[in-house]
Amino acid sequence: LVIGALSQPSAQVEPEAPTPLELDEEAAIEHLAAAIRLQTVAAENQADLRGEPFRAAHDLLLRAYPCLHRAMKREVVADYSLLYTWEGSDPARAPGLFIAHLDVVPVENPEAWAHPPWAGEVADGQIWGRGAHDDKGGAVAILEAAEALCAGGFAPSRTLYFAVGHDEEVASVGAKAIAALLRERGVRAEFAVDEGMIITRAIFPELDPVALIGVAEKGFVSVELRVTVADGHSSMPPLESAPGILAAGLARLEADPFPFELRPPVRALLTTLAPEFPFGKRVLLSNLWLTERLVVGTLAKADRSRALLHTTTAITQVRAGIKENSLAREATATVNFRILPGDSVDAVVARTREVLDDPRIEVTIREVATPSEPSAISATDSPAYEALASAVRGVRPDALVTPALMIARTDSIHYSDLVEDIYRFRPILLDAAEIAGIHGTDEHIHAAALVDAIRIYAEFLRRIAGPA
Repeated sequence: LVIGALSQPSAQVEPEAPTPLELDEEAAIEHLAAAIRLQTVAAENQADLRGEPFRAAHDLLLRAYPCLHRAMKREVVADYSLLYTWEGSDPARAPGLFIAHLDVVPVENPEAWAHPPWAGEVADGQIWGRGAHDDKGGAVAILEAAEALCAGGFAPSRTLYFAVGHDEEVASVGAKAIAALLRERGVRAEFAVDEGMIITRAIFPELDPVALIGVAEKGFVSVELRVTVADGHSSMPPLESAPGILAAGLARLEADPFPFELRPPVRALLTTLAPEFPFGKRVLLSNLWLTERLVVGTLAKADRSRALLHTTTAITQVRAGIKENSLAREATATVNFRILPGDSVDAVVARTREVLDDPRIEVTIREVATPSEPSAISATDSPAYEALASAVRGVRPDALVTPALMIARTDSIHYSDLVEDIYRFRPILLDAAEIAGIHGTDEHIHAAALVDAIRIYAEFLRRIAGPA
């Protein structure tokens, strides 16, 4: 075991210095701050969307990226999303796709923020506000990189598409419309890069920063559980009530979770990082043929790592009753599942019925949020993955690059039939507090992390879309 662990070589590519990039760092930081000041809040119903902030965001991009708007074709899709096309010089090369979004989730408690959520303040070397990371930070990083390259005379050899959605946080009308447009035009991309995983020290504190490239993402389905009984007065209750029947079923679901196991994306993460760990963990992770049960048991103890091991079950909404002295005629609950690659929507629904084991509990799929199967697993030996890993290591030679599993859903699912390999990765360094701010209070990123992300994207673009 020890010899095997010690003889396993590092999987990290040797860092190569990136090509120098002329970048106005202060302007890039201000562009993100200006984008944050626009309250581009997602709306479940497109008719309820406040369009003015999105139109202002489009105007901001026009002002901030003049070279791109001369070099690229710009199309407004589904009223508020954008599709940019940067034509390549070699039509024989398959195109690439970059995906981002300008919409953000609402702010529920602005008074609790250290800096106002819509002020776009830059303080103590950090950029504060809703969307600083998700996903205005990502969108700005990509476009700043392309603008800097364009201004320096770069012209891509392959065609590049930049899809900027306006409602990723809700219905993804924009992404679906852009995907339909590309599909209609017969586009087949070699790779796509979307939001997803990050660079962080927060997950493996004993290691240098880890760049987690999401090579797959979990599927998604929400089911509604419904129990219907006779109503009546609370003074004469039956032995079992609708809420009671439902609660018993929910308890069974939580008591019988999907089994824990190491599926390929997570196994690849552990084996890739194994040579980088201190001796004890290195031995454990280098010999999963023997230690898998121990490793799985350890990872299953924490919420963040447990989600990597199985299809998760989350009871998110429970509703029953309209009056305290009336029996509830109906009780309903929403249960959200994030589906591990290897499982399926149908298998999740079937297992839910099996575990509930009660014909009085009706199980139906909620279509409000479209169900999605787990993604395919993208290659780690492709030119795009290797170029992305090399770009990260060139700009951040201290970062360890590994494939990983994205546990949330991204707009990339709407492009899956158009793309060979999808990589869900924002090369932005985040610490634990910054991760906690995503969709929460005090969202922020370090200005230096934004600059590094721009340089990583620029180096990736050079490597993947430069001369063949």
